[in-house]
Amino acid sequence: MFNKILLPFLIFLLLPVMVNAQEVLEVKKEKEERIYYLHNGKLVPKDVVQKYKKPHHKDNLNRNIFGDILLSPDDLEDTLGYKDLWGTGVRFGFEGEDRMVMWFEAPADMRIISAGLMCTNNDDTSAAALKLVEFAWTLDEIFNTVPFPTYLGYYEATGNGFNDATAYLDDPDWTGPWVDSTGLGLTSPFGNDIWSDGGVGFPFTPLPAPGPYDSPYIWIDFDVLFEPEVKRFDIIGVSTKNLRPIQGDEVFIRWYATAESGLPGTFKFYSNGRLTDIDFGWWAREFIWDYLLAVVLTGDVPPDINSFTELTGTISTAPRTVDANITDENPAGGNAGVDVTKILYSIDGGANWLEVIMTGSEPDYTGDIPGQPGGTEVTYKIEATDVGGNTSMSLPEVYFVSEVVNGITLVVFNGYDNPEGLPQDFYFGEDVQSGLTTFPHDIWSYGPLTMELVENYDNIFEFATTGPADYNDDVIRAWLAAEGGTRNYFLAGMEWLGLKNGFTDTTYVPGDFEYDILGVLHLYNDVSFDGTSGQELPTLVFPQQGTMFGGPLFDAFNANPTDSMQLNPNFEITVINWTDAFDVVSGQEVDMMLETRGILGMPDVQVLPCATHMTLGNGNKTVFLAYDPYSLNS
Repeated sequence: MFNKILLPFLIFLLLPVMVNAQEVLEVKKEKEERIYYLHNGKLVPKDVVQKYKKPHHKDNLNRNIFGDILLSPDDLEDTLGYKDLWGTGVRFGFEGEDRMVMWFEAPADMRIISAGLMCTNNDDTSAAALKLVEFAWTLDEIFNTVPFPTYLGYYEATGNGFNDATAYLDDPDWTGPWVDSTGLGLTSPFGNDIWSDGGVGFPFTPLPAPGPYDSPYIWIDFDVLFEPEVKRFDIIGVSTKNLRPIQGDEVFIRWYATAESGLPGTFKFYSNGRLTDIDFGWWAREFIWDYLLAVVLTGDVPPDINSFTELTGTISTAPRTVDANITDENPAGGNAGVDVTKILYSIDGGANWLEVIMTGSEPDYTGDIPGQPGGTEVTYKIEATDVGGNTSMSLPEVYFVSEVVNGITLVVFNGYDNPEGLPQDFYFGEDVQSGLTTFPHDIWSYGPLTMELVENYDNIFEFATTGPADYNDDVIRAWLAAEGGTRNYFLAGMEWLGLKNGFTDTTYVPGDFEYDILGVLHLYNDVSFDGTSGQELPTLVFPQQGTMFGGPLFDAFNANPTDSMQLNPNFEITVINWTDAFDVVSGQEVDMMLETRGILGMPDVQVLPCATHMTLGNGNKTVFLAYDPYSLNS
């Protein structure tokens, strides 16, 4: 397949505007677990996956997970987890006899009451087991010993029928020492069991039905045996095992996870190998399983950094204010209180840190990060110390101080963490037909748009292929309200409409951004999908002859009339084809049509619009594509 039509198409899109203005499942070829990216129950690419913010949240589920447990007056209830209520993430499968373990560092001496698991398996014949294990590696060793992913090794289990390998020292089939697979002479990351029944975990059925505390988590109470007690800074592993036998790729139990860079990874045991049949055993992985621990804290704890301002990109070089909500509460009630709070910030990627002492009193604190020049990336985090000398630290946040260089055209990559990569680097470049070799523009991928930013530009190109991180409707509407007819807005996004509406077909009315600004009357969601399949295949598209943006592409393409034009994001940018179609507002010109496979999740072949343009009442202009233009090929 060839992408030869891409550059002429983009040039034809650009030039008229400039002139007028001035796993369902995808089986991989290698042997690997099947990974899904989820948003509101739908599989979508990684770009829309919500990020973790803080590693520890006091009572973050807003429910009484402790039920009728008897607490002493000195006890303090808490829930250890790696994110707030689950909204998006990755559905991650593991096969029969595989293990997945998530680690937690005890913030204080504590008693472990229950473990919560977010499961998505739909097969009630599946079976799993849970136990707690101690980590032999320190926190520093978990982070720094090996990169993720790395093949670590296993324990000998001669004659067990599962490659003579097992996961833990206390497993019933254990027969011999740790076998290091790194060549570095590393010892096992794990120690003895903390909670199990002779090495066997507690059995449960991993269904997504609400747990006993009316939450999407399955909760397993440890008092069926005993409630283990651990010391502050102990590292506990919540380990789950798929109890089904090894059956290749046939049996999966699925869990939620995430794969965000810069966050702690964890470990998975592959009973029959990850990439081949001989790399069985433990692997360090870049994922975090969505497990929780309900605990009773019995020792002194550091302050809770409950929330703080998450700064987004800016063009301002002025100081930026960070507010934080920080509290300190101890089980015994005494010796509690926040002593010092700081903003730590870095302008060299974390190599060196500067500090700002925050002012205020518990729970409200504030401080200013000094202004930085354009082109600076600022990393910052919050540090809090209580009167007992216990310190806690938030995970870092990052924002970018941009600068206006060209001041005519802004290209926005909405939903991308980085302005570089595929497809970001490939939308604009040298065109061999027109001779255009340069395209002066500024780039933005640093958070929501602001009027302060967009007022510097006449043209805005916004790409949100796999779904936007931010909807900029209000800012764009206000920007386009300016009189003079010199402003032009181009929006392309395969999931821009669907993500906003929960992936349901929608009719728009006057007053809606889609109707007023884009000229869209009705959304047909995911028309590549026929209710069973199709999203892994290309979609036929038809540029419209004689239209402003479709016409030039029609003419160029029909120089070879035996060919066909298609959208194929699976091939071009390696994301699933969730292209939408739409009806346009009466009188609106359509530049591109596509052939559907299904509508409302049922087979239905029609030819519907997928690209359109309009001129607003004040002369400003818009173009909308419900697909990714780089995904066009022949």
